[in-house]
Amino acid sequence: MSTTNGKPVISGPIAAHFLGTFDWYDDDRMINPTDGIIARCDFGKVDMLLVSWCNALGGHVSYGDNPNHDPRVVQSIYRQIVETARRKNPNIIILIASNFGGDGVVTIAGATKDTASTFAADLEKMVRDNDFDGFCLDYESDPADETRMTNFAEAIVKAMPDKLLGISPAPTNGLTTGNVGLFDYVLPQTYDHKGFTNWVLGDALEAVIGKDRVLLGRNIEGEPDPIGGTIRGVDPLADGYGGVFEWRVDQDTRTGPGDTPTFQLLPELWKWVHPGK
Repeated sequence: MSTTNGKPVISGPIAAHFLGTFDWYDDDRMINPTDGIIARCDFGKVDMLLVSWCNALGGHVSYGDNPNHDPRVVQSIYRQIVETARRKNPNIIILIASNFGGDGVVTIAGATKDTASTFAADLEKMVRDNDFDGFCLDYESDPADETRMTNFAEAIVKAMPDKLLGISPAPTNGLTTGNVGLFDYVLPQTYDHKGFTNWVLGDALEAVIGKDRVLLGRNIEGEPDPIGGTIRGVDPLADGYGGVFEWRVDQDTRTGPGDTPTFQLLPELWKWVHPGK
């Protein structure tokens, strides 16, 4: 894995995937070492993997999104994912992603500079303890304002200067080109229920982050977009964006194109992003 200024680097367009563990704690369909989803995922066809979730409980980082889940069990799943993915693909970039729900990680952790610093220190330990390459903020339904987002972003950058940091937003509240520009990658969510994708596609971020650090998303949980083609009328690769990400690839019961379980779609996105590879 190559690095720039200590941070891991992915060269060329990126095929990225959210892998959710939140529905699968202790579930054999996820963790069975022979035929579970983790064992069968083709991580060799993934540039960036975003593992969900961690959360903010009581101002500290927590494993999973539910205080009733045993953190040791959740951590063991994270480690199984990381070890399996790195064995299949030594060049894969793996980020831990935050939970989007409730009051939101940013609202809780970004309340003050001190609370943000406390959370960031906990998060840094989780990242290093589990061999993650960084962190991605799933920013979907958080009511945070600009001050809290700036506190949060500045704290995690300070705590993890050598780690990759991403943000995957749907809304725009609390966001400015200044605080979003602190992240290495921006992954706007396609259902765009509060306008963020249009903000990105309107070139608001080009001056601070560049199109090559923006990955456009396809939701393959419900009604999937066709493989290839465009996202919201934009061809990510032809138009200079950094790549494409999909969520979620942990489903073996929901269907994708051609009634394919979503976790089996990893090679399809790879073919689109890396034709001929």
